[in-house]
Amino acid sequence: PIQTTRTIIELRVGSSHTIEALIQIRHKDIPWWNSELARHERELYKLIGRRVIPSECREEIETFRERLLGRGAAADADA
Repeated sequence: PIQTTRTIIELRVGSSHTIEALIQIRHKDIPWWNSELARHERELYKLIGRRVIPSECREEIETFRERLLGRGAAADADA
């Protein structure tokens, strides 16, 4: 549960990256957040996954995608 108005969370992205996110919440909203902690954390992780990671890790995502597509093309050529 969140105890203060500022909390830093660390999220592991893939095998070699970690993203730190500073969560700022109004003091009066702490009881609300903690009342359904699991649901609120799930929604926060979805939001970070959809908005923050694509923005902050764009280059790594594109490199991985190119490697993945390259492997698929190589496998198709072998068939």
